[in-house]
Parts: sequence; structure tokens; C-alpha cells
Amino acid sequence: MTLPEGARVLELGCGTGRLLARLAKTYPRLRGVGLDLSPQMLRQARAHNPDRRRLVYVRGNAEALPFASGEFDATFATASFLHYLRPLAVLWELARVLRRNGQFYWADWTLPSQSANNWLWQRSPERLHLYAPQRRASLARAVELVPQQHHRLLGPVVLSVLAQPGR
Repeated sequence: MTLPEGARVLELGCGTGRLLARLAKTYPRLRGVGLDLSPQMLRQARAHNPDRRRLVYVRGNAEALPFASGEFDATFATASFLHYLRPLAVLWELARVLRRNGQFYWADWTLPSQSANNWLWQRSPERLHLYAPQRRASLARAVELVPQQHHRLLGPVVLSVLAQPGR
């Protein structure tokens, strides 16, 4: 992953804010926003925020992002996308807030079989939504994002990189 100098990034489902803190350490001019629905997670993220001038944490819904169109160079969702009940609504919002040539990094558990489209994991009362790389690519194309790459990280965890076209 390469981010432009002074990149603006958004993390959906930021939880405790660890990813943004790591990005800020690697990219000294980066400015980041963490978004989460959980007040408890946001409290933890704010309490452990290494740089309050560059990283902010806000409460919000991924289906209605409170940001301007084209505001971010990159967006991230790590182990959060599986909770979204309306994935296309979330992807439309991500596509809207990404700048031209911006990228969405989607890291999450995937299906045990590469051929299946969608699978609901029954171990959780919430039913977690898991998507194979092919299904992620198809969802991306539905919102006019371009699938770039899929990388298997650890076991069933896959990182998908989707891009906003340059138009």
C-alpha cells in the first residue's frame, strides 16, 4: 500500500483506533478519521489516540457517511464489513467519499469455499456476512469501483483492494 503525501484516510468500524495509529506512525503527514457506531469503541480510540491533531474519531453510520464527496484518498474496513446489513449502501457511500484514483482496502474473513457467493456464519446471533473475493469484486463493480487485487493474509482473512476510477 502506498498513500500520497499528506493523505486523508477514513476507517469504517475503527474500533480502538489501532489501524489509524499505525498508519499515522508510518505516514507522518497523514490525517485520519475513524468512524464507529459504538460509543465504547470510540472512547477507547480517543483515550489511546497518539496524535489528536491528525486523528479524529467520530460516531456515525457507514450507510450515511457525514463527509463530503471526494474527501478521502483511501478508506479502510478491517473486520467490520461483515456486520453491515446493507453492503451496497455502504459501498456506494465509500465510492462517494473516495477521491479519483482513491482506494478502498477491505480486510475481512472470507468464505471457506472460493466458489460460493455469500454465506451467513451461524455462530453469531447477528449472522455475520462473509464474502468471497469474486463476490467482493461483483459488489465493487455494482457501485462503479474497480477491483484491483485480492491478497490472502492469514488463513481465511482476505484483503481486497478496490479503486475509484480516474474519470
